Amino acid sequence: HIDTDLYEYAVGISEFTRKDPRVLLGASPRATLSLIQVAKAAAVMEGRDYATPDDIRHYATAVLAHRLVLSDEVDGDANARVEVIKSALGRVSYRKAIRPV
Repeated sequence: HIDTDLYEYAVGISEFTRKDPRVLLGASPRATLSLIQVAKAAAVMEGRDYATPDDIRHYATAVLAHRLVLSDEVDGDANARVEVIKSALGRVSYRKAIRPV
């Protein structure tokens, strides 16, 4: 199971990469779906039937960083992609929506 709020969290991270001035082409919707699939797989491997925000955070760099196309100013920086993802994780917060019962 993956909660709707977790989908929104993954989308928020990807959207951040598309708005970052260091990035020409950010994480695509397909990249976001890959991040969700990896989070689900991580949950299964750990014996859980649900994914968590920590699953998203843990795998975001591995799943998203190589998909970014950077601007010329930072393209030569080997750590720039990782820094973009770290910035996204630091700025996008996971907020569990409280829904009325």
